[in-house]
Amino acid sequence: MVLPNSCTVLQEGAFGGCSSLSQINLSNRITEFGRYCFTECSSLIISSSVLTNATIIGESAFNGIASLTGGDLILSHLTEIGAWPFGNRTLGITSVDFTGSTFTQISPGLFENQTSLDHVILPATLITVDGWGHFREVPLRWIKFLGTTAPTGDVNSMEIRSAAKIYVPDAAVNDYKASLTEYAS
Repeated sequence: MVLPNSCTVLQEGAFGGCSSLSQINLSNRITEFGRYCFTECSSLIISSSVLTNATIIGESAFNGIASLTGGDLILSHLTEIGAWPFGNRTLGITSVDFTGSTFTQISPGLFENQTSLDHVILPATLITVDGWGHFREVPLRWIKFLGTTAPTGDVNSMEIRSAAKIYVPDAAVNDYKASLTEYAS
């Protein structure tokens, strides 16, 4: 699939269900990946670098693709990220850095079943955790919260593995311990 250079937005369901689609020239000019835009594109392999300038990743946008090559996701422009953005299939994501992103909420299943995921840096703007399973079956070694105030909501349902180290700003340690009671130790 070849998209014109002027294409910067993929609407909801744009290529959903295209199980034979194996290549698409996304480069890094796409800023919005609508809900379900690549759902069940089971032959599609996408480079993680195409997400570099993403501002929106909708619900289940990459649910069911074959893989994300490159391993490291640097998502510094996101203003919104939907539930189960990468589905619950292992895609080869090894690290995620949201430094610079401005979204305020994460929804269920953020990185569920990403069994290659080693560490995550969450944005300073995160104030609400909604739902469960964000890190279910994820062997995180560490996670860093950049916010100076602990997020509220379902923070104890994130399913961060007990062996993972949790890093927070020094001045906010007590606030995070009070909020993330499940992980306070």
